[in-house]
Amino acid sequence: MVFFDKKSYIDQYILSARIGKKESYEHLRLMYDFLLEDIYNSFRIVYPFLKDKKFDVFHEFYILFWNAIHTYDFKKTPSFSVHLQDILIVGIQDHLSNYFSFDKKTIASKELIKKLIIKKPPLNHRYFALRAFKFITAKQKQALSLHIYKGLTEQKSRNLLGINLNAMNKRVSFAYKAIYKNLNKVKIGKKTVNKYREKTHRVRVFKIPETEK
Repeated sequence: MVFFDKKSYIDQYILSARIGKKESYEHLRLMYDFLLEDIYNSFRIVYPFLKDKKFDVFHEFYILFWNAIHTYDFKKTPSFSVHLQDILIVGIQDHLSNYFSFDKKTIASKELIKKLIIKKPPLNHRYFALRAFKFITAKQKQALSLHIYKGLTEQKSRNLLGINLNAMNKRVSFAYKAIYKNLNKVKIGKKTVNKYREKTHRVRVFKIPETEK
């Protein structure tokens, strides 16, 4: 099995985004959408009025995201996600001070905001999907994540991944075969048979329509 180096993979997109490749920036934003939402929701817990200021906050995020890309140190920073999280939190703290006149000494600390980033337990269908993802390769995960779970068109998914139609179809096809094969393994005679069949069914409902193959 080939080891997938996540840091090197992300670093390549950061370098590409720095020299102005829009597709690389969009790919990074797509990958870290969840982090932006988590940080916004954490601040909203402390400052409920931000519920009506989401557009303003995410406009600030847009600027901060670019800042994170250009200030990221490939050698010193543990990971881009850690660097990005710090940049976003400090940026919104400054935003609260500059635009809403909050005293910097009383603004919610970085530590508090990080504690409020609560990881909610996945819904049932997400649980089965996450379980299924353990059986497929990193490249297959990318294809399914973009096209199925993020809802991007096949062409947009292929453009972000830099692959042709044939490669895209192979990744998706092999991914579903691996998911079906591994989740369909049941122990005959056990009461858990029906439970495992249900898990398999829930994952298979994400199958791509015939028209998009």
